[in-house]
Amino acid sequence: MFYLDQTMLIFLLLSLVIMMAVSMSYEQKVILDNLTIFEQRKKLEESLLIDPLTKVTTRYGFYALMDEEMLQSRNCKRRSLSSMIIDIDDLKQINSDHGHIAGDVVLQELALLIRDEISKDDTVARWSGDEFILLLPRTSTEDALALGQSIKETISQKRFGDVGAITCSIGVSSMPENGPFDALLLRLDKALYKAKESRDTVIYLDES
Repeated sequence: MFYLDQTMLIFLLLSLVIMMAVSMSYEQKVILDNLTIFEQRKKLEESLLIDPLTKVTTRYGFYALMDEEMLQSRNCKRRSLSSMIIDIDDLKQINSDHGHIAGDVVLQELALLIRDEISKDDTVARWSGDEFILLLPRTSTEDALALGQSIKETISQKRFGDVGAITCSIGVSSMPENGPFDALLLRLDKALYKAKESRDTVIYLDES
């Protein structure tokens, strides 16, 4: 019969412990690597859906929500759908006079202001550098226009950091019956264009 002396036994035990530690270390590394990949993917998805500066929905996320809302709107023939674009007047001049950090503060505070004004069913998204777009399901033309006026008045009463008072031009419209999303966007663009002619104005347009 073969017997192991104490030294050999200790050596074998130590070797076994080392092998187990190496194996566990490799498995932990695989788990950590997988977690890192998952976290990176999650951050990427969030960056596609959430604007990092204002923390509102991105343009990409807005399109996804709009597709879903349009489908529901068509399934419910009487379900109204409105939208509006809010454009900061002279944001480029604000950045020139006060710096881009001050301009970023204006964008952040305006995003918060809009979120406080709308209902939980509504969505605000950053549409471009100085524009926000609102998706207003189950909102009539009259209610959308009233909301636009309310937002404009709230903006006029607020002071935005070092910049102080600002004004915004707002275009409002509603989804044409059985119309595509592009038709609504065209109405919004035309309404905003008319609003910016006067500045600090809310314009509703129901024709393309």
